[in-house]
Amino acid sequence: MAEGIMLAEYAARLRLRNAIIIGAVGESADYEPRRYLVEARAVIASLAAESDAAADRLAREVEEAESLAGRAGHAHDYRAGDVKNLTRREAVSRALAKRLREFREDDEYMLALIERSRDEAWRDVSRALEEALVQPEVDDDPAYETEKEQRMRELIDVDLARLIKERETAQLRSELADDWGF
Repeated sequence: MAEGIMLAEYAARLRLRNAIIIGAVGESADYEPRRYLVEARAVIASLAAESDAAADRLAREVEEAESLAGRAGHAHDYRAGDVKNLTRREAVSRALAKRLREFREDDEYMLALIERSRDEAWRDVSRALEEALVQPEVDDDPAYETEKEQRMRELIDVDLARLIKERETAQLRSELADDWGF
């Protein structure tokens, strides 16, 4: 059952951290953990219902398997020899659903779940920002060194020459304006 709880918590945190990110970015709202209690409870209730549905399915499979002898034809072809395992899986699913419903009513647990989700949301957002702000490495371009001399020549001959000419033109205009009183 511990694995089921771990998976349910992971699924819940994933949904909650998406809600927290949307709340922070889309709604520009200040973070308040209690604001997410309704959604957190709904997520946990949904996961409990899924676990109940799995238990119901397993119960039906137990009923069918009890009357079938012989060897299974494939992984989901349950036979009488599988009844013990199916019954155990059904019990685990029911226990998981019950435990999730208990968590749903526990404010302390729910607020801790929301806080862990907020921490994960922050890590997601900060990682995305870091990746977006990383400058590409110039050294990774194999043509960088071979084309460097040509780029420097163009910088001097074209860009700096244009800048000097623009500056001289601006200075000449300024002098003419002073001389002619414009």
